[in-house]
Amino acid sequence: MWHDLGVAELPGLDELGGVLRAVAALELVHPYGSEVRTLAFDFAAGGTLIATVENGDLELRVEPQLVAPADQRVHDVGSLWPWRAFVGRRFQRWSVVRTGRGEVAAIQLRFVGTEVVAEVGSYGPVLYVAVFTPALPPLAPAESGARDAELLAAIRAAPDDDTPRLVWADLAGGERGELVAVQCRLAHAEDPVLRARERDLLDRHGDTWAGELRGLARGWEFRRGFIEAIEVDASTFVIRADAVVAAAPLARSLTVMGLRRYVIHPEPAETDELRPLEILDRLFELPELARFDRLAFHDAETAAAHPMHVELEAHGDAIAARLVRSGVLAHLRALAIVGSHLTAAGLQALATSGLAHLERVWLRDEDGEPPRFL
Repeated sequence: MWHDLGVAELPGLDELGGVLRAVAALELVHPYGSEVRTLAFDFAAGGTLIATVENGDLELRVEPQLVAPADQRVHDVGSLWPWRAFVGRRFQRWSVVRTGRGEVAAIQLRFVGTEVVAEVGSYGPVLYVAVFTPALPPLAPAESGARDAELLAAIRAAPDDDTPRLVWADLAGGERGELVAVQCRLAHAEDPVLRARERDLLDRHGDTWAGELRGLARGWEFRRGFIEAIEVDASTFVIRADAVVAAAPLARSLTVMGLRRYVIHPEPAETDELRPLEILDRLFELPELARFDRLAFHDAETAAAHPMHVELEAHGDAIAARLVRSGVLAHLRALAIVGSHLTAAGLQALATSGLAHLERVWLRDEDGEPPRFL
């Protein structure tokens, strides 16, 4: 059943109102790997909500400050899926899911500006994280017409020119048109007032303006009024590339996720699930890939857990080889391959094919926060 927690039930809950600043995961290190046992939700207004698994039960508490024990390590997951959609949003409320005996089974968090629910629960001694997207009502048919299509084509043909964007904004009017004008001005000069207005517009309408992309992409970013950067699960893009492109016709930056696989040995029976290298093969055969001039690949690897060790097969070099072989590299303006253990062989393949035309390159696994969007 559902049960809303109150301040009296959990002291310090009243301090959590405000903006979610970061989410930290505390990993308990074992000889054969590590387990995420605690998630800490840090709110800018003060207070940290702690979700911890103890003896298979989910325990919740509020602390003014989080200090990690010596045998645990902390890493920021605020910019990683699924939390990247929530960090920076204003916290609205949270509830707990209880068993029929009244025990806490999971915690669900809600944020202003989105109907998506983030849930943290326990499965044995390990935390699980899930995101639930409620069924959305049918979208109103997008306004169409020769003039609208003509302007969108003009924007795509000259993506660095603000003129067709501002003409489109005048035609659209309202707050949708205002976002275009505000972001175009911010692209040329920072303005705290306009930046606050941008956040307000996107908090209230961003999910709605994303349209059909809501059910296809993990994340997206509005630039100068339109979605120009998207983050998509690789298998989703392989299957629904046409729908993704139709939902974000002006997108230029594509971040590919979902290329990490975990295999427990002895291996279970074969499934229909595509392996990362098979997904990559299909991905680079798609004509829709040519629409993007900025590509980022995150966490492409397969980890096989044996009884006494973990065997890692990284796919950074495979991505590099397919970039070169497909000809995609030639028309890119920016490229990132991160968390995929790109080796000297992969770097050499990229370098000998020419990287001088790229405006931005990120080819490393550590050393700072990797770019979410290029």
